[in-house]
Amino acid sequence: YLFDENPEESVFDRPGKVAMAKLSAGDNRYGSQFFITTAADERLNKKYTIFAEVDSGMDVVEKISRVPT
Repeated sequence: YLFDENPEESVFDRPGKVAMAKLSAGDNRYGSQFFITTAADERLNKKYTIFAEVDSGMDVVEKISRVPT
């Protein structure tokens, strides 16, 4: 498992933020799943550890986000 590094500094203020998904709500532990934002979303602020940002290829992220699940 991975643990919160410093979610207090995690701000989802623009698309392309890459963060770890938590195992369950309120949990401080993460598994192997992650997500990439396609828009700013303040509801995520200070709740998930951001570990990267998309700097090229955001068009691919947008295409993936539109694939039906």
